[in-house]
Amino acid sequence: MKHAAIPAPTPTSPKRKPPVRVKLQRVNCDYGTLHPQKGQGRDWGEALRTALGTCSNAFVSASLFQLQFAARLPDGPVSETAMNAALALIEAVAPKDEVEGALVVQMAATHSASMAVLGRIGSAHSG
Repeated sequence: MKHAAIPAPTPTSPKRKPPVRVKLQRVNCDYGTLHPQKGQGRDWGEALRTALGTCSNAFVSASLFQLQFAARLPDGPVSETAMNAALALIEAVAPKDEVEGALVVQMAATHSASMAVLGRIGSAHSG
């Protein structure tokens, strides 16, 4: 699936640092191992903990595992693009603790799932 080009931020756009991202190495269609993208190696774990509002590596691991099951593009395998979109949404909410982190993970997972369902409904009408 080809995606449209995203325009660069304009001078009036708020200045935000880029969100934490993952590199997905697919193991099968449902699961992949996650790695830092280039340039994020040393600070990656801390960036993930901050994004999820936690100091717990176990909470980060569980949250990323849960996101993989929801982070799919319509009718496709687990998606690096969808994982990174979910992480961007999570980081934008900026949870302060694990309770808020869990809620925003649910929000991101629900968003991914509902968009996939809506995509299937839309494609059913085009046939």
